[in-house]
Amino acid sequence: MNAIIRFIIKHQFVLLFLLLEIIALVLFVQNNGYQKIKYQAFAQDFDGYLMHKRHRIGQYFGLKEVNNKLSAENLMLRRQIEMLKAEKANKDTAVNFTSYIGARVIDNSVNKPYNYVLVDKGAKDGVKPEMAVISNQGVVGLVASVSKNYSLVASVLNRKIKVSAKIKKNGYFGSFEWDGLNYRYAYLHDIPYHAEVKAGDTIVTSGYSLIFPENIPVGVIDEVDSTGGNFLNIRTKLSVDYKKLDFVYIIENNSRAEIEGLQKKGSND
Repeated sequence: MNAIIRFIIKHQFVLLFLLLEIIALVLFVQNNGYQKIKYQAFAQDFDGYLMHKRHRIGQYFGLKEVNNKLSAENLMLRRQIEMLKAEKANKDTAVNFTSYIGARVIDNSVNKPYNYVLVDKGAKDGVKPEMAVISNQGVVGLVASVSKNYSLVASVLNRKIKVSAKIKKNGYFGSFEWDGLNYRYAYLHDIPYHAEVKAGDTIVTSGYSLIFPENIPVGVIDEVDSTGGNFLNIRTKLSVDYKKLDFVYIIENNSRAEIEGLQKKGSND
């Protein structure tokens, strides 16, 4: 407080001059129509500029809420699509993947031999081990372990994970796995040498699995190596960019227990 008083005393004449200048300017504007109009126009523009900036800042801080709403709407649409698919394919016999749980990625790795994704949904949300995990871009991985509030997902970038996948255009299927090197590429194996395959073809899940639904994008063929004997070695660029992974869907096959029961019964006969 003493410093402020000393500052005012020291600069009293300068401060008085500035005050008088401001008073004179206000009186000049108020008593001159042209200047008054120009000032009002400037003030309106400046106020509009500030409001626009405030709105943009508000939009920025509201992006998370908007994103959550869009993710929830997307989740609802996915559920409706699966229900329609089941009805079209005969609901009584179709494999039923209608349990979708939306989750946010809170940790992720791409540079280890065995990479995992940590998400913010767990047992209390209905998540169980061996449930499939996908994103808007395609296959992410499968649930490895679950706590009350969180789940650890073994991603496709994990040497232990193999996905049954097929070439979309002709149905040839094989085993899809990562080689532990580049996080953007993995390989489709066991495709016969005579299969018609070329760069640019789409790879999707085969549906021959109790974990992943059919036709979920896996990647796009980047290179075909035909020097490996009876089977092709197909390098595929992954549909999912794991360094940009943010929101995922955890899926349960509601028909799994029934199908496993039939398979077990068949193996015992």
